[in-house]
Amino acid sequence: YMGYKNMVLTEKQKEELHKAILEYFKTNGYDKAYELFKLEAKIKDDDLPNSNMLEKKWVSVVRLQKKIDELQTQLNQIMEEAGALAKIKLSGKEGSDNLLQIPAKFIMPGHRAQVTTVLFHPIYPLLISGSEDATLKMWDIETGKLEKSRKEHTGTVNSLAINKPGTILASCGSDIAIKLWNMPALDCYKTLQGHDHNISGIIFLPTGDHIVSASRDKTIKIWDIGSGFCIRTLTGHNEWVRKVVVHPYLPILVSCSQDQTIIVWDIANITTGSKGTSGSAAASGGSNILHVLNEHEHVIETIAIANELAANTIEKSEYFTKYHFLANAEQTLLNGKALEEVKGSTEAEKKKAEKGEKSKIAFVASGSRDKQIKIWDAKEGKCIITLVGHDNWVREVLFHPNGKFLVSVSDDKSIRMWDLHTGRCVKKIADAHVHFVTSIDISPKYMVAATGSVDQTVKLWDCNQLNYHITESTFL
Repeated sequence: YMGYKNMVLTEKQKEELHKAILEYFKTNGYDKAYELFKLEAKIKDDDLPNSNMLEKKWVSVVRLQKKIDELQTQLNQIMEEAGALAKIKLSGKEGSDNLLQIPAKFIMPGHRAQVTTVLFHPIYPLLISGSEDATLKMWDIETGKLEKSRKEHTGTVNSLAINKPGTILASCGSDIAIKLWNMPALDCYKTLQGHDHNISGIIFLPTGDHIVSASRDKTIKIWDIGSGFCIRTLTGHNEWVRKVVVHPYLPILVSCSQDQTIIVWDIANITTGSKGTSGSAAASGGSNILHVLNEHEHVIETIAIANELAANTIEKSEYFTKYHFLANAEQTLLNGKALEEVKGSTEAEKKKAEKGEKSKIAFVASGSRDKQIKIWDAKEGKCIITLVGHDNWVREVLFHPNGKFLVSVSDDKSIRMWDLHTGRCVKKIADAHVHFVTSIDISPKYMVAATGSVDQTVKLWDCNQLNYHITESTFL
């Protein structure tokens, strides 16, 4: 009421408002109110408009308020990011590090069911997406336009992988098939079969000659691409194996499962042996298993292995220094040695990381339905740090190509970026999609990110540096 009294309207605006109110009363059958207000406002029936003006203005106000709320949310996210980056700069670190920028560069509809997986081509400006609609779609990331669509699977496409040269794409799905595609033509030329249930994860070994698949049949299979034969089957999980990842230069494979465990496998000789299961972990007494990690309290949806840059960042972090010291101290005390040896060992590892030497530690990040992300020392089988912040299932985690961040997506519809040096969330994009965010990938060549969602869309996000300069005084 006070706000209305303080409003300043011209005589013409007042007259238009009164006529609109009268029209609303008349149209909706408020006859008594209509007659009284008409008498008070001194307006004749002939002067009334016939345009539902009040309803139209009300709808416009609601639409504008929604737009204002959206812009306010974006502003809050930018300010939150700027504040976090200012803190990073104050701590002596560079402030702009290819974080995902809002709003999304492109929103790409086209799938007829939820998008389950997204993957960038390593050479060309192309993105491939897979969906519950059984199709693979290829997008031009410079225009956001659909280039090709293929439907060779007969069920959900669950996962995609591509070899380093970008010549072969592998896809797997609920139809219990692995399909190989010539790229960039996106032509299917071979189908591999051998699993007994839904295939949920796939990855190329670093040599590019073999692929590894994970399945709901509780097994992991190694396939020779040339022959199309399964050359080894690994058993160890008690439930659906959700995903597999392989270390880029250490002989380590990691898998996660519905049984709430992560298994670290030694794959030094994984591609030797005959066709089938003769060289399986089951047949050799589980000798391939290095560690079973079981600190999550729910199904583990996803895992990722740190790239070389990320591994060096983690090795220089405060939380890893603390973890390394405590782990060595425990072992040293058990061996009856002095704590000075522990300090020396910890400092030596830190100096190696600072020199940029290749890390000999396999760091793994995992995301779970318990809403937590954990970073592990896979070779030692220990959890280093737990990242808490998501409000729903964590669907995918990914180490940023620049090695400074871990990126996660969740059923809480958000994308979060975590500083690997501190373990803190430095940016959150709330409501990145209108439904659950299922998948993410980042192109190191084009520095752009892609996300897929249950809302059936793919979104592209720029990861360029901020176009404004943050100074320390801005936030002091």
